[in-house]
Amino acid sequence: MPYVTVGKENGANIDIYYKDWGKGQPIVFSHGWPLSADDWDPQMLFFLSKGYRVIAHDRRGHGRHNSAVQSQLKGERLCHT
Repeated sequence: MPYVTVGKENGANIDIYYKDWGKGQPIVFSHGWPLSADDWDPQMLFFLSKGYRVIAHDRRGHGRHNSAVQSQLKGERLCHT
């Protein structure tokens, strides 16, 4: 699975999962809470069939992000502070 390292937190890499399919003019899909890149698959397949390059990523704390549980716990702590 493809990941891109976007930074570091507590000495560990922050790796974000992404999908990058096709060639041509790119369309980037960005999901909202609590979804993942997979929720765009029907739209991505449609535009892929029309000759576009389609890209989607899992936002930090969602989907296949490498420390999703850790990020969600931080959010919960902020809500209860």
